[in-house]
Amino acid sequence: MTAPALQFSDAAIEGAVLRLLPECLYWAILDAPPRRAGAEALRYAFEPWLPAPLEEVETRFAPTHGRVLACGVDRDRLAAWIEHAETDGRRIESVRPAAVPAVAMDRLGGQIDETAICRRLEFRASAFESPRHRRRRIRNAGLLAIAIAAAALIDAAGSLRQAQAARDRAAAAERAATAIAAAAVGESARSVDPRLALGAELRRLRRTRDRSVENLLAEDRTGELVALMAAWPADTPTAVDRVDVDQDAVSVRGRVRDAGDFERLRLALRGFAPGWSEQAGDLSREREGASFSVVFRRDAAAQGGRP
Repeated sequence: MTAPALQFSDAAIEGAVLRLLPECLYWAILDAPPRRAGAEALRYAFEPWLPAPLEEVETRFAPTHGRVLACGVDRDRLAAWIEHAETDGRRIESVRPAAVPAVAMDRLGGQIDETAICRRLEFRASAFESPRHRRRRIRNAGLLAIAIAAAALIDAAGSLRQAQAARDRAAAAERAATAIAAAAVGESARSVDPRLALGAELRRLRRTRDRSVENLLAEDRTGELVALMAAWPADTPTAVDRVDVDQDAVSVRGRVRDAGDFERLRLALRGFAPGWSEQAGDLSREREGASFSVVFRRDAAAQGGRP
């Protein structure tokens, strides 16, 4: 079907709507493509029905009753119609067919809502989108972007609040553990970390209750542990992970801020008790601070003097 020469009488203006007479448009009824096929596949299916090259025709499609109604118009004609309709300052927001050809309605069969089909064949879109509609679309896209950003900020704020709540709970648990340990050890060990003092007291109690032969023969090392804690420098920030005390060795593992704190700790603990000296020390740098280990051993002379 070839459209006749351009006549402005082929289009009727109703408010902001430009209605094109069906006889000045190209029409075809296509088989419905697979679901995954997009508009480009429909354009190529419509091409054999067009008297002009596909790139010169603006096409629209309306699926209905298992078929697809295809409609096209020369882009130059469409642009001329819109320009003519807006010469007096009128703004055209919609361009669509005034009706569907009777032969197409017959071939589609059934009860077809012609008005709804014409609305779906809207030509005032894509390259022919009205400035007002383009501004509205851009504004809506901006509002959507703002809404997404706001939602992301709210989610991030919620995550930060949860993280802070978790840190607060951990700090409260730390304070509670320290308070419990301090209450358990009383005033005798307040100069050192109450949890270290409590650990020493528990070890001492376990030894007194364990009457195995090995423990009867082993010396009680509680004194060395208390001496180690008493020598601990109060002005050096330290996190102790583990303290192991046996008959001939005392090992300490923990974390410090840097190598300087580690050296101050080693100097303070060196010779913490008579007959003991440092045998090994190691420092490993981490992303935040450093981890350390120190081993003290009983001097050979002290070991020889044991009963």
